[in-house]
Amino acid sequence: MNNILISIRATFRLLRIALHFVGGASTIIFIYPLVSRSKHLELKRLWSIRALKMLGVKLQVTGQIAANMKVANHISWLDIIAINSVVPSVFIAKDDVRNWPFIGWIATNVETYFMQRGSSKAAHKALQHIADLLNANIDVVAFPEGTSSDGKQILPFYGALLQGPIVAKVAIQPIAISYSDGSGNSSQAPAYYG
Repeated sequence: MNNILISIRATFRLLRIALHFVGGASTIIFIYPLVSRSKHLELKRLWSIRALKMLGVKLQVTGQIAANMKVANHISWLDIIAINSVVPSVFIAKDDVRNWPFIGWIATNVETYFMQRGSSKAAHKALQHIADLLNANIDVVAFPEGTSSDGKQILPFYGALLQGPIVAKVAIQPIAISYSDGSGNSSQAPAYYG
């Protein structure tokens, strides 16, 4: 009986979050064209807060956001929602995310910047674009490890992602992301890697 209740709750939660994503897509289609960029950011922040609540994720932030350029370790797709719930940002993503069904469309329409890997020409274009965003006082987030991991250690950085803030002469703020269970113990449940 207990397993049935857990399955029902999980199904209900999944349905709610799926509807929340559809609601977000509807906002992009019908509301975004009518409102300013600052309203886009507020809508993105509120959507992210609601998504975390629906998923049962409690966010704990230590410290203050002090710079427009943020770099973070990358454990889960939840990282993006968590960061957007605090400071809605332009995220730097690998180019193939653009082609993911539904998620790629959403990412494209919420200002994600897609970067082609393995091309020095694309890296130069990306660093200039990042510098332009930062010079326009727009918050940018990069995952310089270039992939997601279990979060137990830091992977090597792709330096091209850090050139934009150097060109723009802005500070870089590190963000350390970790997940814990209800008892405060480290949790790998949200991890999406491998």
